[in-house]
This record gives sequence, structure tokens and C-alpha cells, in this order.
Amino acid sequence: MNVLVRNVVRRRIIIPSPIVRTNLGLSSFHKSRLALSDAKKNRPISPHVSIYKFPLPAMSSITHRFTGLGLTAGFLGFGLYSLVAGPASVPILVASIKLQPVLLALSKFLISFPLVYHYLSGLRHLFWDLTGQGLDSLHNINRLTVAMWVTSATIALALSLVSF
Repeated sequence: MNVLVRNVVRRRIIIPSPIVRTNLGLSSFHKSRLALSDAKKNRPISPHVSIYKFPLPAMSSITHRFTGLGLTAGFLGFGLYSLVAGPASVPILVASIKLQPVLLALSKFLISFPLVYHYLSGLRHLFWDLTGQGLDSLHNINRLTVAMWVTSATIALALSLVSF
């Protein structure tokens, strides 16, 4: 066996073990590739992602994904609860939440914020895809991102304090 590669997970990076190589019969392209891989071994290990400061558009994208996952998990959980406990249990659950005003406002906010944020973020991306406006500078993108967060929080807070 000419090449033995064993992956060792060290510091969340897969580092290949030493490889037995011979330069017999290798083209100049393969020799340069071997030289590059040997040079990469001496590079420092990259620090973990937690030390980096994400830009606002990246945080917005991550928030969009998490709100989508949260909405999916919430509606799926509520639907499964309805299937398991029966359709008559849903009004009982809603009535028990309505008995506690703090829990009611918190529940409304936890449902309305992801819904509003995910919707507004989708509209923003649709606007960007159709027109391309607002993508000319990072400053404009940051302003729109902050405005979207503030608008989402304001609308969600207003919806959570309104009684139906």
C-alpha cells in the first residue's frame, strides 16, 4: 500500500496523517501539488469562528434561517400536539395560556416576531432580486438590515400587546 491516509480530528479540523510518497514517475503537475500540500502543513491552524465579528448582513441571514427553522418547528410541534391530544385539546391549551397575561404576551411575541421577521426578510430579498437597488454599498445594506430588525420588533411587540 503506497498511500495511507488516516484522518484525525484535532481542534475541529481534519488533519491528514503523514503520507508515504515517492516521486518516482510523477509528472511536474503532481510534484507541484505535492509541494503545495507540504507547504500547507506548516500553516497555522485557523481560530474558531467565535472570535470573529459577523457583519450585519450575515447576522440577518442567520436570523432569517433560525426564524424559518423556529416557525417550522413550532407549527410542526403544535400540529403534532393537535394530532396526538386530539382537536379538542387545542382550545383548552389556548384557554390555559390566556389565563396568564404575561405568558399570553410572551407567546404572542414568540410567534409574531419570527413570522414578521421572516416575512420582511423574504420581501427584502425579493426586492433585491427583482430590482438590485440598495446593494450598491455596505452602508445601505446595514441601514436596511437595522431598519428591518427594528420594524420587525416593533410590529411583533404591537401584535403581542393587542388583545383579540
